[in-house]
Amino acid sequence: MRPVTRGPVFLTALLATLAVAVPASAAEGRSLKGVLVSVSATAVAVKDTKNIVTTCAVVAKSPSLDGYAAGDRVQAACVRSGGKLVLAKIRLLAAKSTPSNDGEQTKFAGAVTALSDSSISLHDGDRDLTCSIGAASPSTAGVKVGQHVKVSCSNGVLVALAPVTSGDAGRAYEGTVTAVSATSITVHTDKSDGTCTVGDGSPSVADVKVGDRVLAGCKTGTNQLVLLKKLAASGGTPVTEPHKTTGAAGTVSTVSSTLVTVHTDGGDVTCTVGDGSPTVANLHVGDKVKMGCVDGVLKVLALSDSASGSGDGHTAATTVAGTLTALSSSALTVHGEHGDVSCTVPATAHLGDFHVGDRVGMACVDGALLKLVKL
Repeated sequence: MRPVTRGPVFLTALLATLAVAVPASAAEGRSLKGVLVSVSATAVAVKDTKNIVTTCAVVAKSPSLDGYAAGDRVQAACVRSGGKLVLAKIRLLAAKSTPSNDGEQTKFAGAVTALSDSSISLHDGDRDLTCSIGAASPSTAGVKVGQHVKVSCSNGVLVALAPVTSGDAGRAYEGTVTAVSATSITVHTDKSDGTCTVGDGSPSVADVKVGDRVLAGCKTGTNQLVLLKKLAASGGTPVTEPHKTTGAAGTVSTVSSTLVTVHTDGGDVTCTVGDGSPTVANLHVGDKVKMGCVDGVLKVLALSDSASGSGDGHTAATTVAGTLTALSSSALTVHGEHGDVSCTVPATAHLGDFHVGDRVGMACVDGALLKLVKL
């Protein structure tokens, strides 16, 4: 495999993974129990006993919402599809007969979406939280919309506030599974062994076996497994899954040696810094950027005077696997299962090892080649 990178500003950084910034996407789905705060033909939003609101999209395969209304108590199940939660099941619950434990603290991390003298609102993936600000609440001076923070709220009132730092991220291990059980997984890498505990919210390890090659991510502090991706089965057979390419244009809200989060008009996009990632050493919170990520790992990063390119803040990203049918110094075309995909070739790319007829995987951002590998 030979990746093709773009531009002299892109260098290599260390591999790690996100733990706090995107917990809503760490698992494949979510079970919800609470009160419907909104119902429409395209989405439902459920507030749980901790005042966290989770939104699930409504698609053609979702159950009917006839008879449901805001204020109903429900139990729902949402599955992750296409990068978002989609409603899979929902049912009405009887009126609550016992009061909830409102004194329990709610801890939440995400991007600030609204801030006033009386309240603060945060967004993380498919979830939202709003806490009121009381006389004893910590000061929000210096906090800005778009910044990533951690909060604790009790009885719906803000009681703790801190910025998200690199210490809130985690570590990633890419290598061979040497031990796996219902409570932990150990991965042997080129440099060391890493063990993650398996707990509530961790991805399932049921299909992972000793000898499988995986990418595993553990949360700093608790060392809990928050990311698991099988790369090859025991014996070296590659796992053929489509690469997920994401593009984003907006303002940097979090940056560390392990991750970058960009706040766009359509929400927050977070990518880990890994092998083949451009350097983030000179990147700062508040910078306007465009970035492209493959399978959640940063691959393209460029400063931009105006990063408002598309209406929702996301750049166009495309992946395809198939046969290379056309190749020149300025463009190439891959014939895949759903037709031809063509991308321009940056001046800095070198395609000496690729020829028409090769079986390849290709990723493009904004119509320009991001990555090309032989399959």
